[in-house]
Amino acid sequence: MSLPLLSNLPLWLRIEPMAPPTSLNVLDLALKGGPFMIPLLAFSILTVYLIVERYMTLKRYRQGLEPLHRGIQVFIKAGQAAQAIETCKRSDLPLARLYLQLFEKRASLSMESMREHMDYYGKKESVHYEKNLAMMATVSGAAPMVGFLGTVTGMIRAFYQMSISGASIDPSKLSGGIYEAMVTTAAGLMVGIVAYLAYNYFTVRVERQISELEFMVGDTLELTEKYPIA
Repeated sequence: MSLPLLSNLPLWLRIEPMAPPTSLNVLDLALKGGPFMIPLLAFSILTVYLIVERYMTLKRYRQGLEPLHRGIQVFIKAGQAAQAIETCKRSDLPLARLYLQLFEKRASLSMESMREHMDYYGKKESVHYEKNLAMMATVSGAAPMVGFLGTVTGMIRAFYQMSISGASIDPSKLSGGIYEAMVTTAAGLMVGIVAYLAYNYFTVRVERQISELEFMVGDTLELTEKYPIA
């Protein structure tokens, strides 16, 4: 159909050319990132899971620490070791497990030997605080590397299209590789930065809680000299 005939058509019958979108949403960008967006998506989901898991666990440990410590000290001062042991058995806090070791060994060990014993078990219980931190650190380093790998492969695609195009380079054929290069870099850096910040935040938080744990165990151990456990 010729252009004059098209111009004579009613407005509602005319087919207007669709204008290209002026902006891309996050999903459009992700789809243009190529196959390396799949591991980056997995890294992002893993990062969110690790952050939520560590936050909830450390919050629970922190909220239960002081009440358990005060309650055990009250039982020790009252000479109610059986009630203290029962309270610790009902709790899943690392501090409760340490107190069970204290009640089990205190009567048979000297103060110096008891300190060494509690130091040993304290290191074992600190693993519960540090759980998943190594995984978080791994993601913070691996995600940017995967993003940079996507950058390299995307640029290889772009230069390959240039090499086979000869003198007539079609920009639309280059855009796929360039999109992949830029999007994977941005996605990898974003996931890596979030994981890195979370790792440092939880590392400091874990160190503080472990210090509180050591202080409470030492304080209760000193209390058993004044109020011996039968």
